[in-house]
Amino acid sequence: MYMNRREKKRKSKIKSKKRFRKYVLLSLIFVAFILLIGFSYEKIGEYNDSKNYSQIGEMVDVNNHKINVFSKGEGNITVVFTGGLNEPSSYVDFYPLYNEISKYTKIAIYDRPGHGWSQVTDVPRDIDSIVEEMHTALVKSGQKPPYILVGHSLASLSVIRFAQTYKDEVSGIVEIDGGSPEFYLKNSLETSSSTAFNYNILKSLGIARFALYHTSYSTKIASGQNNLKLLPNDLKQLYFAMTLKTMYNRNIIDEGNMASANAKTILGNGKLGDIPLRILTSESNTLSIPEWENSQIALKDWSTDSTQMVVKDSRHSIHQFVPDVINNEIIKLIKNQK
Repeated sequence: MYMNRREKKRKSKIKSKKRFRKYVLLSLIFVAFILLIGFSYEKIGEYNDSKNYSQIGEMVDVNNHKINVFSKGEGNITVVFTGGLNEPSSYVDFYPLYNEISKYTKIAIYDRPGHGWSQVTDVPRDIDSIVEEMHTALVKSGQKPPYILVGHSLASLSVIRFAQTYKDEVSGIVEIDGGSPEFYLKNSLETSSSTAFNYNILKSLGIARFALYHTSYSTKIASGQNNLKLLPNDLKQLYFAMTLKTMYNRNIIDEGNMASANAKTILGNGKLGDIPLRILTSESNTLSIPEWENSQIALKDWSTDSTQMVVKDSRHSIHQFVPDVINNEIIKLIKNQK
């Protein structure tokens, strides 16, 4: 009898182990199935986006990768727009500006590698490489100086360095809530490898796409862009598609990680002389970032012909809230050179 009891106990343990293994196996199969669905959902979404939102502008070859430049309008002066660190598409972002400015002169919309339709590159994201790419792309796409450079946010560094490097080709700079080199030297924009990894997982498994199109996450993203109120419907949809396309790719991450080093390079190459510099500061940043307004005022020292103003009722993307103020400054620069 004692032996029978032991045998029953042993058989019971074996059954329990088999049952546990079965549950583990079924759980793994279920997880794999869910991951496969998410991965497929993302790939189908990417395919549909590529069909629905085909490239607009001209793709030019720079350092063995393609950079997109969109141009419009006519005139002897070219106003060049380039977006900030996480801006998915300058073509979308600057619509409230270039749609008006193109009535006065030629405009060019430039997307750095990893932004918009421009391909991701293996070229390091040091400021001189960024500026050389921009200059080469403008030349190859048929743009001609003099240039009025309009940069938003971190693009303040690239437009200042462009003016340092190609001073004779630049006739004006407009900074849209762009930090000064001194500010970026002290304030890091680095993205940790764990954060980048997490975003890549969320994107590749379709979680980011699902959140963007089926939750209130899209509202959260668009709120900093005035809920895209100033954009036509097709550009609103393109904005979300480009957000997913460009999300935390390696070029964007490296731009942020190198911001301080790039600022140091700029600080070592002198001021801009008398190149007109117009600095437009968001009201929200002056209230939320203690040193922002002082750094914006100090940015005036970069040119002997500079002005700075805080734009009321605006957030970081001033051009999505109060574009007329920026357009007026650009138009003044255009008219002063005619």
